[in-house]
Formats: sequence, C-alpha cells, structure tokens
Amino acid sequence: MDENKANRRVARGRGSHLHGPLRRQAEKDGYETKNPEIEIGPITLNTSSRVVVRDGDEVALTPAEYAIFESLAMNRGRVLSKEQLLDAIHDSDSYAGPNVIEVMVCNLRKKVGHNGEEPVVRTRRGYGYFVK
Repeated sequence: MDENKANRRVARGRGSHLHGPLRRQAEKDGYETKNPEIEIGPITLNTSSRVVVRDGDEVALTPAEYAIFESLAMNRGRVLSKEQLLDAIHDSDSYAGPNVIEVMVCNLRKKVGHNGEEPVVRTRRGYGYFVK
C-alpha cells in the first residue's frame, strides 16, 4: 500500500482521528492528544467524544465535516490543502473530487459560524483552508 493510501485510513475509536503527516505535525506543534478539548473562540471541539459545542449548544456535524474541522483545529494557523483534507476524511480508496471539500467547508461554516462574524474556517485562495 502506498503512503497516500495508508494516510487515508482513519483510525476509528482511538483518541484523535488525525493520521499520518497531519497528526505528526499537530503533535510537533504542541497539540497533545491527551487533552481532548480544543477551543476556538466560542467553539469547543472534543476529540475524544467527537462533539463540537458553540456557546453551550452542540453543533450537529457529519463525520466528514467533523474530520475536516478536527484536522483544521489540530493544525491551527496552518493552511491545509484540499488534498490534505480529503486524506483526513477518506477511509477507503474511493475518489472524491476537490469540490466535495468545498461543499463540506461551506456547510461547516454555516453550522459553526454566526452571521456578521468572521468565518471560523478561512480560505487562503489558491492554497487551501485554515482556522485562525
């Protein structure tokens, strides 16, 4: 199995669901998997229960939306390409195009954001997405 296919496998039921290069980089940057909560402004992401809470209310995310948000949160401040985010959500060898990521990020922004605020998930045109 080549490295890209191996990196697409998502470890289910074990702590953080990041894998491969994204997980190694997040750990290198000091995001310890022992603390399951990541706070981004009014949003709390719990990596052990896979729950996202905003202002005390749980945000209903699909597993793929959660995987994207977790990847971005664990790599906070770092721009992740659509391909890196595809790697984070796929646990099979099936192919999905980059527009799938665009749609999921759009849905994620609607679910975790509020009108009139800067988006939590931001775009770096031509490069990818990041969380500040």
